[in-house]
Amino acid sequence: MQVAADRLLESMENSLEMPWEYVSGSLARSFLPVEVMCGVPFAIARVGFASDLSTALFLLKMWMFLLSILGDLLVVIIAKRFSEVVNWRWVLVVRSTSWASVVFATRTFSNVLEALLLDALMVVWLGKDRVSLQGAFVGGVLIGLGFFARITFPAFGAVIGLDALRTEILHAVKKEGGELVSKRVFIHVVKFSAMVACGMFVAMATQIAIDSRLNGRFVVAPIANVMYNIKPSNLEKHGLHPIWTHAIVNLQILFGPLGPIALFRLLTHQIKTRIEITLAAAVLVPLGLLSLFPHQEFRFLFPLFTPLLLLGAQSLRQDTSLKTRIVPRILFAVWIVFNLALGWLMGTAHQAGVTEGVQIAAKMCRDASPSSKRCCLVGRKVYMLPTYLLGDQIDRFKVMDQQRHDHEGSNHYEDRLGNCDIALILGPAQDVLNGNDNGGRRVVWRYEGFHFNSEAGGLVDLVIVKSSSAGRS
Repeated sequence: MQVAADRLLESMENSLEMPWEYVSGSLARSFLPVEVMCGVPFAIARVGFASDLSTALFLLKMWMFLLSILGDLLVVIIAKRFSEVVNWRWVLVVRSTSWASVVFATRTFSNVLEALLLDALMVVWLGKDRVSLQGAFVGGVLIGLGFFARITFPAFGAVIGLDALRTEILHAVKKEGGELVSKRVFIHVVKFSAMVACGMFVAMATQIAIDSRLNGRFVVAPIANVMYNIKPSNLEKHGLHPIWTHAIVNLQILFGPLGPIALFRLLTHQIKTRIEITLAAAVLVPLGLLSLFPHQEFRFLFPLFTPLLLLGAQSLRQDTSLKTRIVPRILFAVWIVFNLALGWLMGTAHQAGVTEGVQIAAKMCRDASPSSKRCCLVGRKVYMLPTYLLGDQIDRFKVMDQQRHDHEGSNHYEDRLGNCDIALILGPAQDVLNGNDNGGRRVVWRYEGFHFNSEAGGLVDLVIVKSSSAGRS
């Protein structure tokens, strides 16, 4: 979003605080997913509304809402194909009442685009009697787009791809009268694989060309992303987690009872049909692969939403194995309570005051006299500050993320505040006011609503403090 906003505001180079993928020395994330998620509404705002930021943000929210509706349609298409194991209407009810759909799927996370592309791949390949050569090409394009959206896409799409290959082999064998080892079967598989490879090449070559042009030199973004993530020192900057975090914690945060329900059905041998076994593998394989990496955020698992829906949604409606309707009613009640709680927590309270805090900081700098004064804004124990909200004051601001300087010493950023006429620190009061380095600080703004911060330990008092370190150098 910062990248798309940079062009909307036509700001000077380096005025906006950019994600690490765009400042790590080599472009580590493709521009095309950014344009799909944010570029379209921002371009409309730029053409029709003179780069008005509030209008652009409104259009962005409407665009993400439309993309979430597209996700609903894809899931309905998939569910209708497997009517023998799920009721598509009930799958849609469960999806529509999930906080992951209502809140998370309407945010500009790259994981949302990854999930959309995975759902599209399932529509094209999964559960069909055969995949046409055109379908193979389209699937290849989706794989190429998905890989450039997030390097984890192959882990999510692997089982879907293997299932499509199996389908094509069985179709060819049946066509040849049951003979598995034959020249024609081999040629059929080669044709299918070649069309997939062609689709991947077209998608990847297009994105490499776009990225290289915008970056000013040849670059293959996913390779740079992989090279960054295989270094433990880089992952340490973003946080390290136990190997079980995805399976025990993150899966439940995103999907609540769906994960345990799917596991229960698997352990009690209720998953019997080929499509159910494929869906179970489509959950377990990527879950296992992503768990091998020490940096584990719950958003990384969002593409598992559709397979888990197809495996677990029906149990919230009926469970014939238990011969009672009480259990599914209790499960559905738990589902509703869980999603109401997480919807409020993650959709309303989580980092709630950061946006307002940045806008308040811009106003404080604007009100300062003279206009030549240099302002500094430090974010402490908050997510990366949305600096595009600084608006017309952006060129007067130096924005710093205190967490980026932790490895250099907790007070390192303080040394830089001496170059500022006005130094503001945004963060939980317990962190920006307590300690040995906060002499001369005073609170100039306090967020009045609920602000949830997992790093700070829950609901916290979010403040902006003014530091006396400004103007000392």
